[in-house]
Amino acid sequence: MSHTQPLAKPPTPSTPAETEPPKTKLAKLLEERKRLDERIKQQQTQAAREKRQRETREKILIGAAIQKQLSQGKLAETWLLEVLDAELTLERDRKLLGLPPLPETTAPTKGAGSGGLA
Repeated sequence: MSHTQPLAKPPTPSTPAETEPPKTKLAKLLEERKRLDERIKQQQTQAAREKRQRETREKILIGAAIQKQLSQGKLAETWLLEVLDAELTLERDRKLLGLPPLPETTAPTKGAGSGGLA
């Protein structure tokens, strides 16, 4: 009986993972921290978005309740106009609600009061 030697397998090409040195524990921890930082940022972004949505919803509901009270005569329109006049400072907002523009405020100029004399 002749024993034949099994054919040797051809060498397999080495993959990059086989030729690269194993990652150090520190490198692995740094990668994990990077992934966690990304997840934290995503969660913070989502929480901020949900907060803005909640605040917007609150403003809408408060406005609707005030409008209803006004239409039913339970709130004086003069009260609302006083509040809006005191709180709204952007020209576009005041214009939208029919409020007069705020008076121009002049900032004191450098050297004011001295007449420019030293």
